[in-house]
Amino acid sequence: MSSYKDFTINSKNPLARFSHRTRNKVAVSMIEGTDNIRLLDFACGDGEFLINASLSKKNNIYIGFEPYMESQNEAKDISIYSNWSEIELYCESNGLFDFVTCFETMEHFSEERQNEILKDIKGTLKSNGKLIISVPIEKGFPVLPKNLRRLATDYKGSEEVLTFKNILYSLFGFKSSFVRQLRTGDEYIPYHMGFFFTDFEKVLRNHFLVESKSFSPFPMLPYFFNSQVFYKLSLLKTEKSSID
Repeated sequence: MSSYKDFTINSKNPLARFSHRTRNKVAVSMIEGTDNIRLLDFACGDGEFLINASLSKKNNIYIGFEPYMESQNEAKDISIYSNWSEIELYCESNGLFDFVTCFETMEHFSEERQNEILKDIKGTLKSNGKLIISVPIEKGFPVLPKNLRRLATDYKGSEEVLTFKNILYSLFGFKSSFVRQLRTGDEYIPYHMGFFFTDFEKVLRNHFLVESKSFSPFPMLPYFFNSQVFYKLSLLKTEKSSID
């Protein structure tokens, strides 16, 4: 039975494998140098990032939230919760987080749900806390290799989504009426099609101050030669609280 790792860091596709392994390294590097912090990984998947991050910093506290995927976490010092109410209770008992991370998740939700999620995340951050987010690049040239791989691996059940028309539209930064409808509602969206990081960035700026932005796996090159974009964010001054 295939696991999440089989499609990401252990993918048979060398480009996908390189991209995801680099993404994990970048994610860990963005919290390097931190000490005595409390970190929440929102939608932590199988807990791979939390495990990697905890290897070098034993005195930090790592918490995961994952409502969909069954955890493969075997580390005794990492707690993963499946209900957001548990995270809220954790904050009430233990205090807010210094860092919240969220990798390759927001592309699975409509703009309305993205706003709701970001509001929830804000409620868990200290006034000087940082949010680190990565999302995939699904417009421009990266659309071609990514969707060709998807067609070769999980085309079944996606016939209406992975069409030549939708791929061509995304290549030039447009969305078909079908894709626009696909990206609405409250439910989890299992496809990346129609998610544009440029649209999401506007949503982010409604809630956070963007401190830095970088592309992966080739940070020196423009977005259309990369597969992900990373943001490091802080709370807007008007929303910072003196109560942590």
